Amino acid sequence: MQNNPQLEPLRDSFACVAAAVIGVDGKTTKAEMARFHDFFSREFSVSAGEADALLEAGKLELARLDAHIEMLAKVLPENLVERGRFMRYFNDCVITDGVDSSEYPLFDKIRDALFTNP
Repeated sequence: MQNNPQLEPLRDSFACVAAAVIGVDGKTTKAEMARFHDFFSREFSVSAGEADALLEAGKLELARLDAHIEMLAKVLPENLVERGRFMRYFNDCVITDGVDSSEYPLFDKIRDALFTNP
């Protein structure tokens, strides 16, 4: 994603949606934090401190989660590889600390928005 300038302005939306996926089960594990750091370091070239700030900012935006999902859905259909990588990242977050029944409904909502958006 770092090589795709179209996606850089959506970094905060990625962070909000990622924060929602990580926090939907009511806990944030070290493994989830490591995945968050790895993803944002790799895809957006941010430091660990910047990733922590993105996660906190994402948590503050959870009331606007649907708007952030919608923003991503408008852009990602044109970016098939990034869309697939992002969904893989979400799936990795879900399975990192064991699957909880509260996690997949949000995953499915994001998947449906990204893959069925006209």
